[in-house]
Amino acid sequence: MAANPEGGERAKKSDWHTKPMPEECTTIEMNTKYSTEAMKYIRKGTVPEEMEDKWFMYYEEEEDKLYMHRSWTGFCVYILKFEIHEDGSGSVVSMIVNRNSEEYLSTDDEKDADSAVDILRVGGVPSTISTICYWTKCYTMGKKLAKLFGKKDMRILMLGLDAAGKTTILYKLKLGQSVTTIPTVGFNVETVTYKNVKFNVWDVGGQDKIRPLWRHYYTGTQGLIFVVDCADRDRVDEARQELHRIINDREMKDAIILIFANKQDLPDAMAPVEIQEKMGLAKLRDRTWYVQPSCATSGDGLYEGLTWLTSNHKSS
Repeated sequence: MAANPEGGERAKKSDWHTKPMPEECTTIEMNTKYSTEAMKYIRKGTVPEEMEDKWFMYYEEEEDKLYMHRSWTGFCVYILKFEIHEDGSGSVVSMIVNRNSEEYLSTDDEKDADSAVDILRVGGVPSTISTICYWTKCYTMGKKLAKLFGKKDMRILMLGLDAAGKTTILYKLKLGQSVTTIPTVGFNVETVTYKNVKFNVWDVGGQDKIRPLWRHYYTGTQGLIFVVDCADRDRVDEARQELHRIINDREMKDAIILIFANKQDLPDAMAPVEIQEKMGLAKLRDRTWYVQPSCATSGDGLYEGLTWLTSNHKSS
């Protein structure tokens, strides 16, 4: 390493290289005593009073940039890639550090990024560099910022024939336990939060006299969960007809489709591949769909279904 005139070590120019800024960037891992608290408030887009003397945040609307750092040092960290883990922690994969608008160092892999942070800490840069954050060309404040660090909302409509297990699925996800249910007359609506998505789930009764009312729930639906009783072979054709009637409605043309092939614990339950065939899913060439085997009472397959919805949901 070359000597840094300000003290410590600095990377040689050959050790680092410039990369163009990507369209999406996020934030640097924080290792100070404020890290946990800071992340909470960053996600909300606010800074608490007790931290106002330590943190500065402002949004540059014209440039579509959110700046946040702990002190006005002249340093900015451009994060090229950042991974957020399920426990809420994160790690830098690649970054560029500028000082007074000029490149200080850059790296594009996790090992070098860790070394870069160490260099910054010991090389003439205030120790607070590890808490400097700079989002650029990323998301605007409010709703768009929430897409990155906050909870994403997704409206889910859960339909299917009566006794398919819809309400059991809903409350298994909501409460984490199997509950005794009665046939739904009308609807149940609950919010289920999983990972970084808040699912607003509408469970509407599936009795034949109620089905004409389903269309009143279509508007704004982003994901359809259609539940099939895989042990009810006598009514699978009826389920297919209802599914295609739903997805052919113009209000549902943009909804992604998750089929819960439910009651897999019962003898002679149809396998997912058989459900795919009998439900005529191969014909849906212009739609995004997936069949997830499930057991509502045990919870098997339910969160895998939510994961698929999360991965395939396109936020507006």
